[in-house]
Amino acid sequence: MKGRIFIPNPKNIPAPACNSPRPDYMSERDRSVVMSSFFDRIVEAQLRKAEAEGVMDDLTGKGKPLDLSKPGANPFKKTFAEAEVELPITRLAREIGEAREALRSETDPDERRVIQKRIADLELRRSLEIEGMRRG
Repeated sequence: MKGRIFIPNPKNIPAPACNSPRPDYMSERDRSVVMSSFFDRIVEAQLRKAEAEGVMDDLTGKGKPLDLSKPGANPFKKTFAEAEVELPITRLAREIGEAREALRSETDPDERRVIQKRIADLELRRSLEIEGMRRG
């Protein structure tokens, strides 16, 4: 190997003596699991500390399951409601309903085509919004 620099394969390097994994040799997914469990332990410790100090003794609904059907269960809906802003999907659904109502009362064929195109456009935009929310 004269004239060449030998760089060892990191996977052949022995792990450190401690029990913690070596993040520089782990996959992205494994690192996120380690970090997640690290933060989980911190949160658990803080919760235990708060329980020991009695901070959580007089919380409303203590011992009852969370009702996820309430508006506060969805943080996006809650944020929009507090800001008095409509969700884009809600606004589009309302506009579609208004356009359909206008279509029912319209008799002019040219104007009906314009309204039908508007409804198709609004439905497409609403579908794209829903798909965007699903993908996160």
